[in-house]
Amino acid sequence: MGNGRAYLFYLEGNGSGLNDKVEGFACNTAGDFLWTGNFTILSNPTSDKLQLVSTVDVYKNCKLAWGDNRFDGAGIYAQDINPDGQLGNSIVPVELVSFSAIVSNNSVELTWITATELNNSGFVIERRKTIDERSEEWEAIGFVNGNGTTSQSHSYSFSDFDISTGKYWYRLKQIDFDGTFTYSNEVEVDLSLPHIFSLAQNYPNPFNPITTIKYTIPNVTLSGNAIEGSRVILIIYDLLGNEITTLVNENKPAGNHEVSFDAKNLSSGTYFYKLQAGSFVETKKMILIR
Repeated sequence: MGNGRAYLFYLEGNGSGLNDKVEGFACNTAGDFLWTGNFTILSNPTSDKLQLVSTVDVYKNCKLAWGDNRFDGAGIYAQDINPDGQLGNSIVPVELVSFSAIVSNNSVELTWITATELNNSGFVIERRKTIDERSEEWEAIGFVNGNGTTSQSHSYSFSDFDISTGKYWYRLKQIDFDGTFTYSNEVEVDLSLPHIFSLAQNYPNPFNPITTIKYTIPNVTLSGNAIEGSRVILIIYDLLGNEITTLVNENKPAGNHEVSFDAKNLSSGTYFYKLQAGSFVETKKMILIR
């Protein structure tokens, strides 16, 4: 019962004195049948059935149990039927397995996974930012369609490119087709500017044939003036010191950066990459293995 519908389950006799079927139906307040075929058979082996009991959970899944003499002795059998009249697995609302956020170059990548979904219209992605220890209001920054009703796991993602320096919090507002909604837990990312120049070890290393090089650029002060960022030069060399390629040669804003290096046309061996930004110079070694 509930949400303007009623369920009725009963034992059906076969005319010879046996109650050999468990049947049921759902209807609305106007008396209209709600399930395909109107009546649903939950069990029909030719055996006497008795003492049918049923219950409905908070998600409108029905669970039934009854006594059954189908194997020369009384036993207890049971069946589930979901709100759509389908037998088997019960349906539960949107069950969120995980929700995470990571900083990737100049964006925040949000990923989440659901185990099951019920009437899921989709997810509103909401964000708020902290500036000078003051938190802004939550704002909607995007929407990702859900998968309606499903008992299968689904993965979702969203990229937030409209970001700047600061700390951000994200949450999901999951909305049903009827407009009801629930919020996920909140996740935090820190996009504070780095305070020093740095060059990280490439990853993976050894590699074949693509690897990623990350570096950080802080705010710098030249002649008493604060400048956000720096001129950045990142060059790849072979073992003999010959220049292979220039990956970066441009002004970069303060922040965390990364660049990919594709060595598909190079032979296995040891290579070096050198970062020069202002007065900062650092070189690291990487190994290409075919």
